[in-house]
Amino acid sequence: MNGKNLARRTTAAFAIGATATLVFAGTAGADPQSDGIQDLRKAAANSEANSAAVDVLVGSPLVTTNIASSFGLFAFTSPTLGCGPGVPITLTGASASSGGDLKAGQIRFQASPRVSGVAKGSGLTAVWVNTSTGASGIAPIDGVTEFGTPSLSKVVDSGPGNVAAALFGTVTYADATCVVLPTVGMFTVAPDAPAAPAK
Repeated sequence: MNGKNLARRTTAAFAIGATATLVFAGTAGADPQSDGIQDLRKAAANSEANSAAVDVLVGSPLVTTNIASSFGLFAFTSPTLGCGPGVPITLTGASASSGGDLKAGQIRFQASPRVSGVAKGSGLTAVWVNTSTGASGIAPIDGVTEFGTPSLSKVVDSGPGNVAAALFGTVTYADATCVVLPTVGMFTVAPDAPAAPAK
């Protein structure tokens, strides 16, 4: 077995182990935006003017699209290595969302390396398991934009339930290949896409 295959297997084993730890530890993913709106409504409840302002904010196009979907971040930002001589180490943020423009039972994984430039290729992978149903899969993060460049995202048919996932792999740029170390998260996929709040 060559060094490259050993590194891939080690990374995959770490990702699966980290996901299992997350699942059995019972860590739950949150929807920070929805939680934030609920907290805001509670804080504004004692003032009619404040409540009216919150209603305007929640009903505005600036936030309704995002509130209509369930969005959550992976548990930690992933250390990312090898992005070039000037950037020996950086970070990659990863998130997942459901609802919105997705069908019921689907989840979108996405990654955002803190690297300048447009990605030329994606070797990212999401390993996921639906702890509510037992469904599972390994999904290459191989979505593309309308311009044909990697979107660093992927829609997966996970089915509704609690989905534990690990995301890891590589992202290739014109002059370097970044290695994204595994990050893990737990997300809730609703049986039906949530409706946008009334305006």
